[in-house]
Amino acid sequence: MILLTTTANVIDYYWYPFVVDLETFIRLRYGVENFALLLESRKDILEHAVERIKDALEHGEVRTEPQVVELAVCGYHAARLLIASLGDRWLASRYALAEAERSYKRLQNEEPRTIEALAKILGVNLTYLAEPYREPIAIVNNVVIYRQYEYRIHFLDYVKVAQRLLGDPTWRPTNLPVKQGYIYLTKKQITRILKEAIATHIERSIIGFRIELAALPQTVKEYVETVKGLLSKYRKPKVVKTGGKKYSIKLPEGVVLVEAFPPCMKDIYDALLRGENLSHHQRFAIATFMLNIGATIDQVVDLFRNVPDFNEKITRYQVEHLAGLRGSQKKYLTYGCEKMRTLGLCRGDCGVKNPIVAYYKNASKLIRRSKEKEASS
Repeated sequence: MILLTTTANVIDYYWYPFVVDLETFIRLRYGVENFALLLESRKDILEHAVERIKDALEHGEVRTEPQVVELAVCGYHAARLLIASLGDRWLASRYALAEAERSYKRLQNEEPRTIEALAKILGVNLTYLAEPYREPIAIVNNVVIYRQYEYRIHFLDYVKVAQRLLGDPTWRPTNLPVKQGYIYLTKKQITRILKEAIATHIERSIIGFRIELAALPQTVKEYVETVKGLLSKYRKPKVVKTGGKKYSIKLPEGVVLVEAFPPCMKDIYDALLRGENLSHHQRFAIATFMLNIGATIDQVVDLFRNVPDFNEKITRYQVEHLAGLRGSQKKYLTYGCEKMRTLGLCRGDCGVKNPIVAYYKNASKLIRRSKEKEASS
């Protein structure tokens, strides 16, 4: 098995192929400089790349396990190439998160030196503590109970890497041990942080992978079309009809265009972000609205994390109930415009009868304008 030797430890390419310098790898392993030309004669690599992408789309996690490390490395980079060729930002993000999930599960069982070495490659300033930092958390029968933190990370690195986690109060620096500019974390916490860093690293590497589709060998182009077909299969467009008009929008589950929110929902959404304590009707309206425009359960739950009385267990149960996953199995619709006016939540006449219709109407216009701008540039 080929390993990457660092000053700190050894990192297995099989589980962390994103740390590999592709040009160096293929030159030393295959004696070639052009990766696309190598792929022309290696359909096994392209097949594996497609499997990785399919896993990402279907499961949100790369599950396929190739037999040899070379296939893992080249398959990962071929997947990057195929996705970059399509120029689809959503797919790049989806794939990055799926690869990060695979690495995260492995990381939880790694030795400290491996975690430190990987963090260094990702640009994260963390340190393993041979003598863990101990924080007293309780006294039981006159005995002090401590929580042990095996790692520390510089405050600035933490804020940068953990940005997407800070909506959860447990990840805020005010709720963690901080000493002399460093935040102290457990192994479980530090591997979760590195998962974020890995996802960001991979997504940026795909976006920065400059490739001209026309310049690719025909065999590779055919696999690009295969990925395009998978994307169409797993990201079906939403279609909304109203008043004889049809708004057809390609928005995958979990992708929400806040710019398209009608004024009433944007007002509630902004209040949630500010951490205001909303009324029952406001909470019901925004939760059902989000669920009906394609937001995931986790996205809706996360939106409520800033409210003063947030309880994840209760919130998740209530959101799942509104989504039709509990109780009567009935998925709730959001209030119509007339009801919103009665409740004093309407913020303007959108010319429709339901906020959901207003959203798709606005989203359709946004997408059309974007396409017109692209065509004229």
